[in-house]
Amino acid sequence: MTESIYPICLKNNKGEEISLGTYQGKVLMIVNIATRCGFTPQLRKLEKVYQKYKDKGFVVIGIPSDDFGGQNPENDEETVRTCQVNYGVSFPIFSKVSIKGKNKHPLYEYLTRKDKNGKFSFPVFWNYQKYLIDKQGKVRRVFLSILPPSSLIIDHSIQKLLLEQASS
Repeated sequence: MTESIYPICLKNNKGEEISLGTYQGKVLMIVNIATRCGFTPQLRKLEKVYQKYKDKGFVVIGIPSDDFGGQNPENDEETVRTCQVNYGVSFPIFSKVSIKGKNKHPLYEYLTRKDKNGKFSFPVFWNYQKYLIDKQGKVRRVFLSILPPSSLIIDHSIQKLLLEQASS
């Protein structure tokens, strides 16, 4: 079992390796995004949630993937531009990765396998599945694509983690 997501690295949209340890001490929502999906308008709601809680130690991390229906055919630069211009996104968006299959990125190996994360095995079913990570870098909740980021259950889950971590 891996202790947390912190040893895992992702490439930013400029191709630089970034350790998720950079986000240690923050509550994270990791979301696999796509620019041409029926759920793509969730980017606006993800941005609103990010703006609501970013000053309290919360970060949304967008990870593009083309694994579901080829719905993110753009390169990294085009993906970021689309998210920023069309949806007002200011949260970090990383390079496109595979989130399923034999080329699955190590982050998604961790997020989807109980033997890695210690909590549960739960595959990514579609674009905009959301993983809530606590300040110790552990998976705490998974929300399916159909649940909008503005839902009460997501909002309460974020608030709970921010408060829980603040008091410990």
